[in-house]
Amino acid sequence: VSLLYRAPEKLVPNIRDVITYMIEMTNFSDEDVALESCEFWATFCEADLDRDTVEVLREFMPKLIPMLLTNMAYAEDDE
Repeated sequence: VSLLYRAPEKLVPNIRDVITYMIEMTNFSDEDVALESCEFWATFCEADLDRDTVEVLREFMPKLIPMLLTNMAYAEDDE
């Protein structure tokens, strides 16, 4: 996850593979692994990535959005 902040250019050549892997790990049975992969998505949104790299994410939206919504945690006072 910190690689996105420190050296995003290292991930760019393999970003499709990284995204695919992180989608798989977000649904992983080990809760610690799943939580860390969820942190990746928050970091991805905040990282200083070039527009082309961010655009790659579009092709994964049909899988990514439902998966993130399914795995969201809500507090009791959320409506």
